[in-house]
Amino acid sequence: MSTETYHVVFQMVCSRCNRKEVIYLRNYRLRLCSFHFIDFFERKVFDFIRKFKLIKRGESVLVAFSGGKDSLACLLSLRSIADEHGFNVSAYHIDLGINGYSYTMRKYVEEICGELGVTLHLTDLKEKYGFTVEEASKKRKRPVCSVCGIVKRYLMNRETRELGYNKLATGHNMDDMIEFAFKNWLNQEFEWLAKQKPLLPQLHPKVTPKIKPLFERTEKENAAYVTLKGFEYPLNECPNTYLSGWKEVASKIEEMKTGFKLMFIKSLEKFSYPLRQGDFKVCSLCGEPSSSEICAFCKVKTAKI
Repeated sequence: MSTETYHVVFQMVCSRCNRKEVIYLRNYRLRLCSFHFIDFFERKVFDFIRKFKLIKRGESVLVAFSGGKDSLACLLSLRSIADEHGFNVSAYHIDLGINGYSYTMRKYVEEICGELGVTLHLTDLKEKYGFTVEEASKKRKRPVCSVCGIVKRYLMNRETRELGYNKLATGHNMDDMIEFAFKNWLNQEFEWLAKQKPLLPQLHPKVTPKIKPLFERTEKENAAYVTLKGFEYPLNECPNTYLSGWKEVASKIEEMKTGFKLMFIKSLEKFSYPLRQGDFKVCSLCGEPSSSEICAFCKVKTAKI
């Protein structure tokens, strides 16, 4: 009697054709090949834009392009559907002057935009305003991430408006939004939570509408999309990145309850809390909208923070 052991290897194939599977999407119970995953991703992005009326025909969208996989996925997906659906896409990058990091990201962003033929608008923080986020952090004794957030919010809003774009698009993904939701809910920051929507409307003439086309896409999907489109992206993280641990918590729940993340994010889309619209003042130094006489950016710039 033979004692040989035979192993049968099953090769998983795409749910839509006979090509080899490259990714399994548990939420949708789909195994997809490269071609059908790219098609799936771009269709989902477009359907999401249409559902929430994020972009209208004839509009110009400025994508905040840091150089990471999520902002690249946002730029690539919008560029892929822009011509067919009648809108324009450009990119915006801020060189924050972070030692050993910003130079690499800036060069990468410039190369990618050149390869794609996408117009790139760039602000060199040190050159234009005289400081880097790390310098400001040390001088004002504030965390680098805090100063970075102030700088990004200010410049992205101002530059989008002054350059004549209708919307600012960011690469925030499902995992980001769940993390923000956990933190804001536990801190009882319900108005901040209410702002984490696919579309943050124009609450003031000088406040640019902001959109999140990848709101329902995961980090895994974004990474796969970028890679399968034939692009490599820098794997180095900002040295000042703070990990809250909430993404890992959400992933653990997802392991136990498939579909948790998607259900959570769809609930977040419906979350309603009144946003204040009449509290804006005008910064006495720069003329931008502010909640106080001097805006947070100018306090950083003038060492009054």
